[in-house]
Amino acid sequence: MPQYNKEMREVAYIAVQWEKLWTRLRPRRVLAMVPVRRNRREHGQALVEFLIVLPVLLLLILGLVAIGQLLLANYTVNQAARAAAHQAAIAGGAPDAAYLAAENVLNAGVGTSYREATISVACERTPCRRYDAITVQVAYAGAFWTPLPGFERFSVNASATRAAERDQQ
Repeated sequence: MPQYNKEMREVAYIAVQWEKLWTRLRPRRVLAMVPVRRNRREHGQALVEFLIVLPVLLLLILGLVAIGQLLLANYTVNQAARAAAHQAAIAGGAPDAAYLAAENVLNAGVGTSYREATISVACERTPCRRYDAITVQVAYAGAFWTPLPGFERFSVNASATRAAERDQQ
């Protein structure tokens, strides 16, 4: 019998501790939503505040789109210059392969077209010999997608240099 009383006291102690813990952790009552009475002058306040913030918010969103477009164009133009330099090096400095490679990359880019780019291929010597440096320059000028005043057009330039892998024929 004494063993039974000891176990019952332990169970009762644990139950009391659990109740104390639960009263601290249980969710509190949420106050009922009471409608707030407003003066007649306060009815349009939220609308006025929204109209004050709206131009700043639109400028921020359109600016982010323009920056994204500029980053995409920069990446595409750099890739076009690298691909054109690679093809020019393989072809021994022949510009036709470089022009075609740059045009393909520019047309595959998001919002870029080869019609808005200027591509130039230059070799150290004429005719180009093996291991001569071939430099390809791509200049791209495009229009922004977003109508921001003062920011209608942008330009991106990239160049890449590779060593010719064979003599120009």
